[in-house]
Amino acid sequence: MFGHKIYNNDRTNVENNGYYYSNVAKSMGRAWMQQGDVTDVPGLLTDFHAETTRFVEDAKTFRLRNVILSYTIPASASGKIRASNIRIFVQGQNLLTWHDTLTYDPEVPGGNLLGSQYPALKTVTAGVTIGF
Repeated sequence: MFGHKIYNNDRTNVENNGYYYSNVAKSMGRAWMQQGDVTDVPGLLTDFHAETTRFVEDAKTFRLRNVILSYTIPASASGKIRASNIRIFVQGQNLLTWHDTLTYDPEVPGGNLLGSQYPALKTVTAGVTIGF
């Protein structure tokens, strides 16, 4: 996926200087402190504004979503147990995701607002199919 942006609502929670009593993002250590500081994080004593473009991120993503490796045993070998075919397989879903966003998973199901969602589950399935 490429060519779109997301509003990272998760960051508005952990980069909000009003939530000093909760966990905050590591980026808050870069907050503006004194005249001449050059940073991407406003001062800790300024009003917090979630409606800025600071939380809009490029959502370019590359995901290895579905991979299946299978092997069909030759008929000469499967016939020894009176099977017409035997297939062994391993399937993986959501194995790898590459992105530059400051979140677990930049894929947003149904919009451009990202927040309070877990990444897609990684699943590995193995099996054998036997035909008689």
